[in-house]
Amino acid sequence: MDSLILKKPLLVNGVEIKELQCNLDELTAFDMERAGKLEKKDGNFINVVELDAGYHFKIFCVAVTKYQQDITISDLERLGAKDYTEAVRGVRNFFFGSSEELSREITGGE
Repeated sequence: MDSLILKKPLLVNGVEIKELQCNLDELTAFDMERAGKLEKKDGNFINVVELDAGYHFKIFCVAVTKYQQDITISDLERLGAKDYTEAVRGVRNFFFGSSEELSREITGGE
């Protein structure tokens, strides 16, 4: 996932944002650790990494803020519900494949 086109534009510092750049391929181990620390700082426990929507959202936030320094995590927390869901789905699919593939891996099914 290189970017997310927003269904509901986000207003940041008086500017309407319609697309967020989030090159997940460029994330580093440091970035992944940062996302985990942000999730824990919010008081959340990462239970199952493959299924944790909050952690996936933090990964998305780290990816966006890494390349768009004018956007903060607080800004991203104001995303519309559909955009949030798409961001989480995009991260999950990038790292773990589709929901069907993930389900097969977790259950051991074919």
